[in-house]
Amino acid sequence: MARIIPGVQVTVIKEVVPPQLAPSGVLGLVGLVAPARPGVVRKQVERIGSWGRFRELYGSATAAAMPEAQQALQNGVFELVVVAVDPATATNASATIEYDAADWLVLTARAPGTAPNNLKAVFTAQSFEGTIQAYELRVRRGSEDLEIHRNLSPFPGAPRWIGSVLANADSILSIDEPSWTITDYEAGVTLSAPTHDTTVAKIGTGPEELKLLEIVMKAMPGDTPPANVPLQFKTTAGTFRLLRNPGQPGETILLELPADAPDLAWQIAQVCKDQVDLDVEFTLPELSATIDIAGGADAAVSAYTDALGELVDVQDVDLVIASVQDLSNQRAAQIYGAVISHCELMSADAKGRLGFGQVPPANDLEANVDLVGSLISDRFALFAPHGVLGAAVGRIGSLPYFHSPTFKTLAGLGQLEPSLRVEAQQSYLKAKIVPVAELPGRGNVVVRGLTTDGDQINVRRVADRAVRGVKQIGELFIGKLNTEDGRNALKQKLNEFLLQMASESAIVPSTDGSDPAFKLDVFSTQADFALGIVRVDMAIRPVRAIDYIYATVLVQV
Repeated sequence: MARIIPGVQVTVIKEVVPPQLAPSGVLGLVGLVAPARPGVVRKQVERIGSWGRFRELYGSATAAAMPEAQQALQNGVFELVVVAVDPATATNASATIEYDAADWLVLTARAPGTAPNNLKAVFTAQSFEGTIQAYELRVRRGSEDLEIHRNLSPFPGAPRWIGSVLANADSILSIDEPSWTITDYEAGVTLSAPTHDTTVAKIGTGPEELKLLEIVMKAMPGDTPPANVPLQFKTTAGTFRLLRNPGQPGETILLELPADAPDLAWQIAQVCKDQVDLDVEFTLPELSATIDIAGGADAAVSAYTDALGELVDVQDVDLVIASVQDLSNQRAAQIYGAVISHCELMSADAKGRLGFGQVPPANDLEANVDLVGSLISDRFALFAPHGVLGAAVGRIGSLPYFHSPTFKTLAGLGQLEPSLRVEAQQSYLKAKIVPVAELPGRGNVVVRGLTTDGDQINVRRVADRAVRGVKQIGELFIGKLNTEDGRNALKQKLNEFLLQMASESAIVPSTDGSDPAFKLDVFSTQADFALGIVRVDMAIRPVRAIDYIYATVLVQV
């Protein structure tokens, strides 16, 4: 405001300070996940910074179905952004334990998809003094026991009911509650005679039908017969009732539950034992069965494509993986093609991203080379052999954005299967597939980090970093006046950003020093001025990694 009384007026102008760019190495991970456990609340898109947090939110079943998560975090990726694929088109693997041609216990993989299809359930009876007391369950992959659970009861409601044990242990598997056959006595028929008994729960349909739980009223040797305590089992309109002294003045409802209550058999046993003092007899079959867990199916290609769309609004993701369980037929090309399309779409909006995939487990070298032919892009890298994807991308995410993953060690892989010989490594590199192999003295390493169009991965990451920086700084000047001072201020901020990249050696001068690391011009023509346009012309030279060294040795005499 204009002053009236002589004096000094000071105007403070705040300098434009661009916010710091988000750290690189944020991995968008798309895949099938297990349903949330009781008490766990999670969103469709979750940010994960540690393996413990991943296990807390998603559990061991998702960890087994999405191995890339653990591999990436083990190898130092900055952060995971996990997106759950819609499981509507997927199927959960399962295994059924039978007795006498009847389904008894049904084990189901918590996470949908094909990942559990190679597992086995080993179910064994545990006996004491010649009587079967409980069961043991082992979840096995090959010869390795992934889980061991002992002293299991087949009765829902029991303290060691197999379903609650698996849930509390965060098992890969869950179990369907069995449907017991409950004896239903009609009106006027009571359990009262000293030698009367009734089967409450049974399994089987043939000659080996087994009475799992019996309620028995009988005199024990040397004792007088028990008191006449009439009981009636009655189901009416879907409700089960256990009545004491039915139809008499002292009629009492000892138990009332829905007829399909999963713990009905166990509840009947407890009431008869504790409130009526009857003999409760459990009989468990001696079963030793090894059952294949099978039948899981992966989600449809469209489900993965939709899940990738959830990453559009996550600004700072710069690496993308689709954790595909079934890479058979044309699924690999279709889903990885969707990853490439997503990365190109985001890059066109100045949010550069790199997508990554791996060769199918069943393919031979020739088939893998054919696959990469449909995935050529400067936005995608394909790794071999199958099973190394998460570790490789995690290592890339842990590196400064301008560093190459070539010859960088990968953790947590163990012995590679198959192990790539030199000839296979050469063939993959010629086809622009990134091989991971064990090198003497180094362990498992990325042999050479390149995209499917043959360029170094770090070159693309440097270019993406520059684009993100220009966009972020440019947005600070939207709405500012298009004057020479305004354009110069924009140029100085961009120059400052590029000088920082040059000081990090992310961008470098030409090898002969004749060309600088970057060139920058900010201008506006008269036509641009009328339309509110300012143009930025910029050239950068990303640093490249040393992939090869050619040495000449002169042997002097």
